[in-house]
Amino acid sequence: MRFLLISFYIFIAFWSDAQISFDKTRYDFGDLEAYSERYVDIVLKNTGTKQEWILSVKKPMGVVFITAKQIIEKDSSVIVRLQVNPKEKGRFSYVVNIFTSDRGEATQIKLSGNLREVSQDNMSAFTSCPNFSEREGGRNPN
Repeated sequence: MRFLLISFYIFIAFWSDAQISFDKTRYDFGDLEAYSERYVDIVLKNTGTKQEWILSVKKPMGVVFITAKQIIEKDSSVIVRLQVNPKEKGRFSYVVNIFTSDRGEATQIKLSGNLREVSQDNMSAFTSCPNFSEREGGRNPN
């Protein structure tokens, strides 16, 4: 019992040291048609007292990403946009690892969904992630 208590306190001490919070760590796109919107915005907020960085984003081949900037100032946030480009119909699941300077390990973002229809021109695999100024309908990602 004592071992469990000590382990719990150590876990809380390391966990509370993280300064960057992710607004979501999993996202389900649901059923996607040929020309459905295939991206999601992940907001990284720095709640610490010093600036932090996005060090690296490790992604599988079926995912592309963009970010507005790499440095996250204190009391501010940065958006990482992830877009999925599945090649065949059916269920898909991707894991994206985002490494930040406040942690020793990556934060895993799990993306899933079901592609019901492939576009006729089959260009979805070559579609780049939409940039932040070309957001459809003036939607606010925050």
